[in-house]
Amino acid sequence: MGSILLEDIFKSFGQTSVLNNISLDINDGEFTAPFDVTGHPAMSVPCGMSEGLPVGMMLVGRRYEESTIYRAAGAFEAATDWKKI
Repeated sequence: MGSILLEDIFKSFGQTSVLNNISLDINDGEFTAPFDVTGHPAMSVPCGMSEGLPVGMMLVGRRYEESTIYRAAGAFEAATDWKKI
């Protein structure tokens, strides 16, 4: 999708920093990282569009049960056309 500039984050809190030019790649799995630590499988599945950009739905399963979220994601994708939602 792109990157978030720390500058934007600092501005929202009224702060500045030398780190404000560093960007964070939002596709690096940072949203699933907490679940990686606990052993819970997690994945993002596209589920719609907002202002021309895809929106993701986070699926999180029981510990070490990846097959559950794979089946749920597959069922959702088979039942919907997420680009039209």
